[in-house]
Amino acid sequence: MTLLQFLAVLLAVVAGFVVAVYALTRLRARWKLAIEIRPFDGDDDDGTLEASIQDRLERLASTRQSAAILNASSSDGEFKLPATVASAVPQASLIEGLASMLDRLLPRTVRRVEGTALPEDPVRGAGITIAISDRRGGALDRVTLFEADYELLPKADKNGKRGDLAWRRTRLAIPAATWLAYNPELASEAAEPKLGTTEWRSYAFFAVGELVHREGDEATARKLYMRALDIDPQNLGATLNLASLRLHDAEALPPVAEQLEAVRAVTDHTSSLWYRATYLLAVTHLYAKDADAAGKLLDKLSSEIEAHRDGPLQPLLTALEMPARVARASATAIDPNGEQPDISFLPTWRSGATQYNLACFYARWSQRPGASDEETSERKRMAIVQLTAAIQRLGTPTKAWAAGDPGLAALRDMPEWPSLVKADPGANASSDGSKTPLVIPVISFRDGAKMVPWP
Repeated sequence: MTLLQFLAVLLAVVAGFVVAVYALTRLRARWKLAIEIRPFDGDDDDGTLEASIQDRLERLASTRQSAAILNASSSDGEFKLPATVASAVPQASLIEGLASMLDRLLPRTVRRVEGTALPEDPVRGAGITIAISDRRGGALDRVTLFEADYELLPKADKNGKRGDLAWRRTRLAIPAATWLAYNPELASEAAEPKLGTTEWRSYAFFAVGELVHREGDEATARKLYMRALDIDPQNLGATLNLASLRLHDAEALPPVAEQLEAVRAVTDHTSSLWYRATYLLAVTHLYAKDADAAGKLLDKLSSEIEAHRDGPLQPLLTALEMPARVARASATAIDPNGEQPDISFLPTWRSGATQYNLACFYARWSQRPGASDEETSERKRMAIVQLTAAIQRLGTPTKAWAAGDPGLAALRDMPEWPSLVKADPGANASSDGSKTPLVIPVISFRDGAKMVPWP
């Protein structure tokens, strides 16, 4: 064999190996689960409902069930090598034929998600039915969801109308996507528990609760979080968000602290839940006027933020840093034996949430024993200034929160107080997430490194 012949054979072997690996990689991709969300029957809103479910489902996908699986096509077409490779390598046609045969013998696992947008029920409101089937249309599972089941049924106006039906159905995308995410028919492997719960209904009640919580409907949010915990007491998201709604109740502070300690006990600095629970627990001690306990927790929190700020939770830790530092100044402010609080770290531009936290800081500082009348008066004035700015930034729902906030108790004898917290006539809770009244970390439907809980 001449050298030229040897090189030709070697080139053919290498090229054949390369295209074989390429083909096997291509076939391996076909074995992954593909989920195909089809247009819903009865939905005349240009696919908005399916798009909402797809979006929610992608948010809930675990790291092992990547969004790529959820977006995969149910049909990848016929396997073909690039024309240049096919002409240069004689073995290419054999590999193409083998790949095509395996495509037919080993078809891709496909799960079709179909549904029906139901006519409005006079009692249960808007509803949707979702069904999962295999590629041949064989039924695997189905569920029907109504607004009333999740406290989403809006009040009727004087004409008996409840608002746009198509928009209302999109809000059901939250429980719909949750059912799909937890459904074993759509999981290529066991999904990790989300926020500690293995029960889809518990997670669904929590997720809808988070939605209405951010819209300012705290009473409904409280009810939904409690329903979530009734189903699964291990739901950490519902535990934390319910705790945030009970901070104004002095009698509830001890059990709230116990719940938050329990969350911290099963998490660590690698979990966003640990940071949120630690911050909330520190706020709980501030409301209980325990400066020492609050200060120790906030010092620990700040050190963990500093140590891990460049890790996967970086956006959350960045958002949490400023509220934690203001809360630490508040702990110093209520300590009669402590140093004078220092807030020189504050930036010139401040978010609405930071302004609200500053109002609480100044209000607490005004009650510190030993302050002169002039110092007390100036601190109260600064608290009113910051609270006014926060309400303007965050919207009307902040008034109701401020009215019951023990951290602002020192301001209730100020002449500006009644008009400042009085609800606007006919005002509704804001549904704009950018104007949330929440000044403490709320666990989101998409909890994790990319979720920032403050405006």
